[in-house]
Amino acid sequence: MSCDCDCACDLPAPVVSVVSTPVVETNFDILEGELLWDPGSLADGEGATSAPCTVAGALIGDFTLLGAPYDLQGITATCYVSATNEITIRLQNETGGAIDLDNGAWKVGVLQVS
Repeated sequence: MSCDCDCACDLPAPVVSVVSTPVVETNFDILEGELLWDPGSLADGEGATSAPCTVAGALIGDFTLLGAPYDLQGITATCYVSATNEITIRLQNETGGAIDLDNGAWKVGVLQVS
């Protein structure tokens, strides 16, 4: 078999082989919490950090999940375990303009793999 290009070479066509072993972890717990928070108006380049939200059992290093109560309009949102049993939300506005976010119920979660 020759290469697939329009040249007249006699190189063999490349063979691509992908081998992967999926990792499926079935032993995990999901811990949940909710934080009522009004981040207010964030100018371009400005961020906001919430007060900690209590999530019983959360540990530093756990995977976290975040559900915003509305469209973030381009603002970046993340959350992390900031201390045992506490999740903190961080927002950052790099949209080029000010955005005013309303009060809402932010959902946070922790995925603990055992």
